[in-house]
Amino acid sequence: MENFSNLDIGAVVVLVIAICEAAKRAGLLNRYIPLLAVILGLAGGIYFGGVSWLAVASGVMLGLSSSGLYDLGKKTVLNK
Repeated sequence: MENFSNLDIGAVVVLVIAICEAAKRAGLLNRYIPLLAVILGLAGGIYFGGVSWLAVASGVMLGLSSSGLYDLGKKTVLNK
């Protein structure tokens, strides 16, 4: 991720989580949330890194990270 700054990475992860949560509340089925996260992460990777294999791979990783972070937070914070 040579073209990404830490701020870019954090921004993409936070935006993906927020958009996925909004989509979920709007009625998107839970099974499609990880797919949406990967697509949004891919879009963010291409936006910040340009069209390259590195940007595409980074974007997919950002989407997967966002999806995993959301699930981890949901399981730990909401289950008291």
